[in-house]
Amino acid sequence: MTTISRLPRDLWPLFWDCDPEQLELVRHATFIIERLMVYTTPAAYQWLLDTYPRQRLQEVVAGSRRLGGRDRNFWRLILAAS
Repeated sequence: MTTISRLPRDLWPLFWDCDPEQLELVRHATFIIERLMVYTTPAAYQWLLDTYPRQRLQEVVAGSRRLGGRDRNFWRLILAAS
């Protein structure tokens, strides 16, 4: 994981149901990763790949109950290809 400590402001609209300033990248990693995988944008996509280790992203894809089949398949392909 990079040394970024907070969620970038341009991703805050994807967290409409909570206070993005209170999200901690390590403590709330699963929640953040799942949300950005479901509502991915080019910025969210790049930030996820730059911020979290590929293995952590793969763990979330494998164990998430929040990812639908299409999102799960998309991320499996993305993480396997790069």
